[in-house]
Amino acid sequence: MSESIGRDRARRVIKEIVREHGFVQESTLQLIDSLVSQEARREVEEALLAKDIKIGSSVLTLAKNLYTSQARFVFELLQNADDNQYTRGQDPFVVFRIYPDRIVIDCNEDGFTRQNLTAICDIGKSSKTGSQGYIGEKGIGFKSVFMAAWRVHIQSRDFSFDFLHRKGDSGMGMITPIWQETRDPALPFELTRITLYLHDQSDPAERDRDRQIINQQFHELQDTLLLFLRRLRKIEVSFHDEVGQQTKGTIYTLGRIENSDIAIIERMCTNTAQNRKRIYHIVKHTARRLARSENRDLSEAEEVSRSFATSEIVLAFPVTEDSIPIIEPQEVFAFLPVRRMGFNFLIQADFVTLANRQDIVMTSLRNQGLIQAIADAFIAGVLQLCEHQTLQYQWMRYLPLENSYTWDGLWKDLISSIKSKLENLAVFRSLERSTRRTINDLYYRLATQNNQHGAPLFADLRSEVYLSDLYDPVDINILKVFGLDNLKFGKIIVMVKRDLQAGPEHSRIKSPNTDDNWHTRAYSLLNLAWRYTWSQYIPSLKQLDIIPLQEGPWVSSDNGDIFYPKYGNVVVPKDLGMRLVDPMATRNESRCAFFDNLGVHRIDVPIVSNIRGRILRQPTPPWMIASLESSVERMRFLFLTQHLYHEEGDLSDKFMVYDHLGVAMYPSVTDLYISNDDPYGAELFLRQKGRQVSCVNSRYFEEIPSIVPGSNLTLHQWMHKYLGIRQHLRLVSSDRNSLSVECLDTAGTRAAEFLGFLGHLWSFEGNIVLITASLLTALKKTRVLCINEKREKLCNTYLPLKPLLDVHRQFLGDEYFPFIQSSELFGQDEVSHLWSFLVRNLGVGNQDNVGFRLQLMRFLKQANPDAETLDNPSRVIDLYQSINACLRISQNRETMERRIRNSFETYGLIFVPPWNSMPASWKKPNECLWDAPSDFITKIPLKEVYVSSFQDTEFELDHMAGFFHWTLDIDVIDWFDVISELKELKLQPTIRGEVVQQLYGILFENAPILEVDKQEMREFFETEALIYFDHNVAPGWHKPSECVWSDTTHIHGKIAVNAQYSDFKDLFIEKLQVPQLDLMMVFDQLLDARSLNLPVSEVKELLKTLNSFLRAEPNPPSPSRLLNARVFPVREPSSGNIILCTSNTQFTLVDREGPPSRFIEMVRVLDFTLQEIRQLEPLLAWTCLESRYLSRCMKETSRLGDGVRAPISQPHLDLRKKAYALLRIAAAFNSPRYEADPLGFYHILHTAVTLESGVISSSLSFEQDGVIHEIEVGQSELHIEDSNPLTVYVPNNTESQECCFKCDLPHRFASWMMTDPTTGTQGKIEDGTVNVINSILNCLVSTTGRILEKEGIPKVPEVPETHVPIMEVEEPAENTTMAVAPGLGGQGDRLPRTPTRSQNERFSSPESIFSPPATPWSPAHMESAPDQSTPLTDPGDYDSEDSPGTPRDDDSIRPPQFHIPAQQSLSPYRRLLEGVVALARRTTLPHNIEDISTLFQGLSVGDDPFDGLYYAYASNDWEHRKRVGAAGELFVFEILSSNHDLEFDLDNWRSSIRGYARVLPEYADLSAWPGRETSDIVYNDRSGALTRLMISLGYLNADHWTGKTPKYYIEVKCTTEDCARPCIVSQNQVDLMERTTNGPQGDQNQTTIYALFRVFSLGRSSMGLKIYIDPAEQRRVGKLAFTSEKYAVVPTGR
Repeated sequence: MSESIGRDRARRVIKEIVREHGFVQESTLQLIDSLVSQEARREVEEALLAKDIKIGSSVLTLAKNLYTSQARFVFELLQNADDNQYTRGQDPFVVFRIYPDRIVIDCNEDGFTRQNLTAICDIGKSSKTGSQGYIGEKGIGFKSVFMAAWRVHIQSRDFSFDFLHRKGDSGMGMITPIWQETRDPALPFELTRITLYLHDQSDPAERDRDRQIINQQFHELQDTLLLFLRRLRKIEVSFHDEVGQQTKGTIYTLGRIENSDIAIIERMCTNTAQNRKRIYHIVKHTARRLARSENRDLSEAEEVSRSFATSEIVLAFPVTEDSIPIIEPQEVFAFLPVRRMGFNFLIQADFVTLANRQDIVMTSLRNQGLIQAIADAFIAGVLQLCEHQTLQYQWMRYLPLENSYTWDGLWKDLISSIKSKLENLAVFRSLERSTRRTINDLYYRLATQNNQHGAPLFADLRSEVYLSDLYDPVDINILKVFGLDNLKFGKIIVMVKRDLQAGPEHSRIKSPNTDDNWHTRAYSLLNLAWRYTWSQYIPSLKQLDIIPLQEGPWVSSDNGDIFYPKYGNVVVPKDLGMRLVDPMATRNESRCAFFDNLGVHRIDVPIVSNIRGRILRQPTPPWMIASLESSVERMRFLFLTQHLYHEEGDLSDKFMVYDHLGVAMYPSVTDLYISNDDPYGAELFLRQKGRQVSCVNSRYFEEIPSIVPGSNLTLHQWMHKYLGIRQHLRLVSSDRNSLSVECLDTAGTRAAEFLGFLGHLWSFEGNIVLITASLLTALKKTRVLCINEKREKLCNTYLPLKPLLDVHRQFLGDEYFPFIQSSELFGQDEVSHLWSFLVRNLGVGNQDNVGFRLQLMRFLKQANPDAETLDNPSRVIDLYQSINACLRISQNRETMERRIRNSFETYGLIFVPPWNSMPASWKKPNECLWDAPSDFITKIPLKEVYVSSFQDTEFELDHMAGFFHWTLDIDVIDWFDVISELKELKLQPTIRGEVVQQLYGILFENAPILEVDKQEMREFFETEALIYFDHNVAPGWHKPSECVWSDTTHIHGKIAVNAQYSDFKDLFIEKLQVPQLDLMMVFDQLLDARSLNLPVSEVKELLKTLNSFLRAEPNPPSPSRLLNARVFPVREPSSGNIILCTSNTQFTLVDREGPPSRFIEMVRVLDFTLQEIRQLEPLLAWTCLESRYLSRCMKETSRLGDGVRAPISQPHLDLRKKAYALLRIAAAFNSPRYEADPLGFYHILHTAVTLESGVISSSLSFEQDGVIHEIEVGQSELHIEDSNPLTVYVPNNTESQECCFKCDLPHRFASWMMTDPTTGTQGKIEDGTVNVINSILNCLVSTTGRILEKEGIPKVPEVPETHVPIMEVEEPAENTTMAVAPGLGGQGDRLPRTPTRSQNERFSSPESIFSPPATPWSPAHMESAPDQSTPLTDPGDYDSEDSPGTPRDDDSIRPPQFHIPAQQSLSPYRRLLEGVVALARRTTLPHNIEDISTLFQGLSVGDDPFDGLYYAYASNDWEHRKRVGAAGELFVFEILSSNHDLEFDLDNWRSSIRGYARVLPEYADLSAWPGRETSDIVYNDRSGALTRLMISLGYLNADHWTGKTPKYYIEVKCTTEDCARPCIVSQNQVDLMERTTNGPQGDQNQTTIYALFRVFSLGRSSMGLKIYIDPAEQRRVGKLAFTSEKYAVVPTGR
C-alpha cells in the first residue's frame, strides 16, 4: 500500500517533471519581458522552440499518429487499472460513468506514486514490465485517452493535476502535467479518479460521431474479460444524460468456488432481461521456451532473465448450472478481446496481435509457440473434464471442427495439433469395465453387430474394444471426425475365434441352447464379408473351426474339402475318406449360406467328378489296393456315372483291373487283352514268339451291367475306350515315348516283313506317331532294307517308282541310290493308297523334284569323294542345270533356294576342276567367289576357273552364273574379301605392286556404303597396316594415320600416298580417311622446322601454304607457339643473309615501293617480295604482325617551307563547307572524337581552315632496336596542324593537289578521325571509310547529301546542321586556342579544342578493360563537379528528354556548363534527393504489368515525400539534366540496395554523375565512378537472387532462367514528366542492347541481361518506375519504338 506523501511534496513532484520537460510558465515569460526586455523573452522563446524541435520529435510523432491509431482507449484504461496495486484487502474494481461531455473513472487502487506519474509523463515508457501483459499499441498506451478527450484530470490521494492537448498541438501537453490546487472533496481519499473531458469540436456531426465511437467501445465490453484480468473482480459501466441522471448501466462481477477450477461471472443490467450468470471451468497452463514479442521493448533485466520465454495460457469452458456444455463461439483474448474465432471455449494468451487487434500475427514465432501451448492446455482441460461425472461423456462438444469455421493460419495449426495430441490421450470409457482408453483403442458398434436386445452379439475382448454406451450418438459423430471408428470386421473375427475356443457351455456358437434368431443374426453378419467382397477378411473366416462334421469334430474350411452327404439317391462310397457336414447344421438357411461361402461342397456333377477322382486315385501303400469285390463296386460306380463325362480321357493308369489269374494291375503298365480271332491278333503273334497273354477277369463282365442306362456304350467298349484294354498289338510303347518292342524287333530281325507289320498297325496307332514328334522322328530314322541289300533311314529312302529309276540311271548310272526294297512298289508308276502314308507321313520320297535332284548330287559326290577320280565331270554341270531347272518350276522358290544353299554348304557340292596347279576338289559356297581376279588366293574365283576348264560350255556357263551367284548366293568380290586378300598378301614373301593396285581398284569401285561398314574398313586398315607403298622407297605396309595426301608440300614422317595411287583419291581420303594436308599439319611442321633442320626455302613454302589455309579457316588456332618458333625468314641488312628467327626479333614488313623501300638496306626485313607480303595478309593478320608494316611503323614529318599561303582556290575543296557531311561520316563509323563530344567535334570541323602552300616537304623515320633511321623525301603533299582552328595545308600545284585530295588527305583524315583525343590511340579504320571520305572531299558541296545517302550514311539528328559564315583566316587572334562562332552562345563563350568524354566514355563491349584517362581541362570559372573535371558529354547519356525535341537556332550547339551551384541553391535539390531516398526505401520493384497507371500506387504511401518541395526545372539547362539523371539513378540504387538478399553496394553504381548525390549527408564521401562506364548500374548476380526476384515479378521466364546467374547492365533514364515521354539512348547503348539480347524466347545469351529502368514524374507524388527487360527484343516485337539513330525511345502501349 502506497503511503501518503502530502500535497506539498506532490506539487513539487509535478514541478520537477515540468522542469525536466523544459517547460516555462507563461507567467515566467511575462516576468522576463517586464524585468529584462522583449528581446530577452524572444531569445528564451527561440531557445525553447529549438529545444522542442530537437527533443520533441517523438512527441510530435505521437501527436500525429494518435488520431490514426487503432488503439482502444477503454481497454487501455482497463489494463492500466488491472496493472495497479491493490493491497487494502478489498476486491479490486473500476467504475466508468459516461456523461455527454466527460467520462469519470473511479478505482480503488492504492494510489499514484512518483513512478506512475513519471511513466505517464514520458513517451514509450511504462511502469509495468514489457515482457508480460497487455501494453496496447506500441508508443500510445495511456495517451490513447486523448483520442477522446482534450483534458485529463487525475486525482489520486495527494496528487491532483491535468494534461491538456487538442488536435493540432505539438503533443507536449500530453506529457506535461499541470498542478491543480482544487480537488473534489466528495471523492474518498482511498479512490483514484480520472476525469476525461471530451473533445468539444465546433462541428456537431463530428462531435456526435466521436460520442458514438466512445459509447461503442464501452458497449463492446464483455463479462468474460474478467476471466483473464489478473486483479480486477468488478467492472461497472453507467451512462448518464446532460443532467447527470443514469440512463442505463451494467455491473460485471467475477466469483470463484474455493478449491476448484470453476469461475462464476454475473452480469447485472438495468434491463434485467439481459442479466446473465455463467459458469466456466478454468484451465491454466504455462507456455515455455517462447520467442520474444515483436511488439514489446524489453528492459535489460528482462532480456537477461528471459522472463518473456514463459507465459500463462488460460482456457475457459462454459457450462450450464446443470453441467451441460454451452456450445457457442467464444472470444479469443490477448488480455483484451481480439475477436470470436469459432472456438467453443475462451482462449487467453499473450499473443502478438495486429495493429488493429482484430487478429494475431500469423508469422510471429511467439504466436507459433503459444498455439502449441494452447493445444497442450486444451488437452489438460480434457483431462480435467474427464474427472467430472457427466462432462466426461460430453467434453468432446468443445472440440473445434475443421468444417465449422473458416480457419486459417495458426488457428488451423491449432486444430491439427489438438487432433494430433488427442489421438494418444486415454480419455474414452469402455463398455464393460469403464476403463479409460485412447480413441484408437475403442470402437462404436453398428446395429448389425447387436442382438435383438441391442447387446453385442459376441463377448468383448480381454483388451476391451467396445465404446461405452453412455456416449450420445451426436457426440460419437463429433469423435468420428477425430478418429473414432466403428467396430471393424477384423475385430469381430477375433471375437468369433475366441467364442469357438471356449467350451460348448461357454460358446454361443456351439451351444445347443442358442436360438435360431441368434444364429440368423450372427451368420448374416459373417456373410457380409462375401456380400461386400471384403477379400482381406475371407481367409481369416476360412481358418475358423466353425463347421461341425458328421463324425463329431469342428473344423475349418481351410484344412480340406467338406461335402454335403448326398447326391440324389446315390450314396457316396464309405471308404473314400470324404468329410461330410453334420446334417443338424444344415437346417438354418443363413448358416448354410455361410457354409456355401466357406466352400462346403454340395454333391453335384463336379463333386461326382471328385468322387470319381478318389476312386481313380492310385493306392499308396500297396496294401491299400482294393479287393476284387471293392474293385468291381468302384468300376460299377464309374461305369454307371460315365454318362456325365462323355469327354473323359484314358483311365488305364488310374484304375487297377484284376486279370483272369486274380492279379490286380494297371492296364497302362501291363497290357490286358480281350481275346479275338484276328490273324494279326495279339495271341497269334505272341504265341509265335512264345509269349503269354493277360486277359480281363470274368467277374467284371458278370456283375456289371453290359450297357450304361440311357446310353449305347457297352462295357467292352467302355473298357477299351477308358481303361485301355487292348484289342491289337502296339506300334508305340505304352508310355508313348518310344516305338514298341514289337516294332523294333520286327524292323531288326524280320526286316522283309516290316512294311507289312507297319501297314497293318498304322491305322490303329499311326495317329499317336503323328502327334508325337519324337515317335515320328524315331520311325523316320528306322533303317529299312533298300535295293542292293543296304539299309537307309526310312525318311532318306525313295519309292522305286519307274520315273525316279529313269532319272537316276541318267546321272548316276549304276551308282548307289537309296530306293526302298519292295516287290509291291518296284517299277510302279504311282503310289497306291495303302502305302501313301509312307510318303505323306514318313518322308519317303516319290517325286522328281529339287529335293530328289539334290539327293542325286549328294550321292554322286558320295560315290566320288576324291574329285580327281570323277569320270565325265560334265555330268556335274548337267546335274547343276537340272537342279536349276527344277528350281525355276518350283512353286515355293524361296524355300527351295534355301534348301539348295543348305545342301551345298553342308555337303560341299561345288565341283572345282584343276586350276593354277591345284588339283580338282569339292568346295562349299562360302569358299568361293563368282567374279574375282584369277590370281585370288583366299577364295576360289569360280568364273575364271570354269571358263578355263569348260571352254566348250560357254553358253551353259552364262546360264549357270545365275545358279552360282543368285541361287547358291556366291558373292562377287566385295570390300571385305579385298581386306582378307590384302591381309593374306601381307604374309607372302614377295608382293607384286600391280596386284595390290588391282585390289585397291576393286576396293575403289566396291567401297562400303553404310557408315558402320566404312568405319570397320578403316579400323582394318589402321590396325593391320594395309596400305602398300613402294614408290621411290623401300616397299612396306603402312597405316592410314602414317600417310598423307599432299600435292604441294612434303611433310616429314608421312607417306604421300598420292604419289603412287593418284587415281584413288576418293578411296584414300574419303573412305580410308588418309589425312589431307591441312592447316594444323602445316602448323605442326613449322613448329618442328628447327628440329627437322628444314632449309629456309622449305620453311618459306610452308608459310605460304599455311597462309593459303588461313584464308578459309574461320577458327584458326592460337599463333602463340608459332610466334615463339624460328620460322620467320629475316634478311640481315649488313650481310644479306637470311636467318630463321622468332617474332621476338625486330623486323619489318616492306609493303611500299619508292622512298620507303630504301629502308631495306638499313633494317631487318621479312624476306618476301612486296607481292608476297600482300598475299601473306591472312598470315600476318593471324599472327598480329600487321603492326610491323613499314607503312605503319615509319613516321612522316611534314614541314612548311617559305612561300605564299592562300585560301584554297577551289571553294568546293574547303573542308568547312563539308563539315556536316564529315560529321555524319564520323558518326557512322564510330569516331572516338565524335563519341567524345558530337557538338565539339562539329565545331572543330566547322572552323577548320584549308590553305594552299607552295613548299611542303617531309622526311621518313623508322626505329629498330632503339636506332632511328631517317630518309629525306623532299617534296610532300600534305601538312596538317591540329591546332585551334584545325588547319590543313595542301600543295598549290594542280597535280600534287589532286593527288593530295584523292590519296593523302582521305587517309590522313580517316586516321585523325579514328584517333581517341584523350589517349592518342587510333581505332580500327573500317573498310570503305577512306572511300567515303574521298568521295566527299572531292565532290561538289551540293552533292554531299546525295552521296552520303547512296553510301548509307545516316543523318545525325542530335546535331542539326548549322550554316555559319566562314571566318577569314586572319580573324583568330595569334594565340587563340578556342574559337568563337557567331550564334553559338553569348559573348566570350569558349569551346575546348577537342572535347572528350574522359571517364564518361562508354565503350561498345561490356568486357572491355580499357579505361581512358581523365581529361584535365576544367575552366577556372566553373565550380567543382562531383569529383572530377567534367568534359563535354553526350547529353543523351543523361536523358535530355526534358528539353524540347528540336533545338532552336540560337542554342543549337550551346556548350553545357556542368557545375554544382552555390550551396544556397542546393537546398531544393537536396530536399528532392531526400524525398527520392525516402520513397525508394519503402518501395519494392514493380510487377511486370501492362497498366502503367497502376504500377506505382504502392509508392505513394503515407505522406508525400515531396510535399512542399519546390525545385526549379529549367528545360534547357544541361546541369538540370544531369541532376535529374543522378536523382533517377539514386532512386533505383536505393530500391535495389534495400533488398539485403542482393547485397548491392556502391561498386554496383557505376555512373560518372553519381557524385551529385554528395549533397546528402549519407553520400558525402561518394565520388564519381573512377572506372570506365558501361551502364549506370552493373550487377553480377552470382547468387541468382536478382534473377529469382525478376522471375517472381514476371519479367523472366522461370523455365529458362531458374538457376541462372547472369550479369545485369541496368541503364536508368529519368524524367520529370510522365512515362510516355521519350528517353534518349546513344548508339553505343543501342549496340550493347543488341549484343546482349536474350532472343525471342528469352533463352539465348543467358550470361547477360540488359535492362532499361524508366523513372518518371520525378519529384511528384505520382513518381514511378517502369522496367524494360531486354529492350532490344521489346523493340523487335514493337513494345518500344526507336525513332532515330541517336535513339529516342517511347513505349508503344502494346
